[in-house]
Amino acid sequence: PVLSKVKYGSLRKAYKTLDNTGCGAMTCHQLREALIGIGVFENTREATKMFQALFKEMDVNGIGSLSFSEFLGDRAQEPPPDENEEWHYLTTDEMWGRWCDRTATDSLKSR
Repeated sequence: PVLSKVKYGSLRKAYKTLDNTGCGAMTCHQLREALIGIGVFENTREATKMFQALFKEMDVNGIGSLSFSEFLGDRAQEPPPDENEEWHYLTTDEMWGRWCDRTATDSLKSR
């Protein structure tokens, strides 16, 4: 992810670029192919085995795909998203923050 941040300016931009389907989740194969395509990853059997092990560690919920939150990891600092950022490109904390902001406003309006 550090190399991605340097190349794209932010991890969010890197993730959106690598997510070639635009669905907000990348399988091991999709991420591996995207990284090979930009020259970050070698297409060898040994490198693929190491990448699969790394992907398994990053896939904390174990469903076989990486969300933006998983790609970002626990410690990475990312600038706040634009207000119009697509939902699936937000971290879990950003989603909760938006949901709380929006539902609090909606419940106050209905009173």
